[in-house]
Amino acid sequence: MAGKDPGRLDRRIDYLLGTAITLLIVLVLYPPLRLLWSRVQLPGSAYVSAVRLDDLLPGNASAFSYRGRRYLAINLDGEIHALSAECTYREAVLTWDRQRRQLVCPAHGEIYDIHGGVVSGPASRPLSRLLTRTAGGWIYARHMGDLS
Repeated sequence: MAGKDPGRLDRRIDYLLGTAITLLIVLVLYPPLRLLWSRVQLPGSAYVSAVRLDDLLPGNASAFSYRGRRYLAINLDGEIHALSAECTYREAVLTWDRQRRQLVCPAHGEIYDIHGGVVSGPASRPLSRLLTRTAGGWIYARHMGDLS
């Protein structure tokens, strides 16, 4: 082994191992970070991307976040609705009952209609709603008070 530097081989192994670990970390973190980066606005509007249109089949609901709050996008007969996913009684997370076409609170039994109105239960306030529109394969949402 005359002329070979054993330290050089160790550095190469360390470099390759470091590169492999970095690539693994990037591959694990990329999908969730991509979702965060996909939150774009439609040009010249207050609409923010909420859900991919392909991910919301008719009759189903898909959760998304808007200004730090939980919402559900619901595809009902081809019309997209966006309602708060938080019960107005105790802020429990609501679920979409596809058969009854209503939002249900598993904690205290509140039931809300597709427009956010209280159907039954101790809740007295309706759910907040967002306006929606579709473009480029995405469902976009905005607060009703936002401009454009």
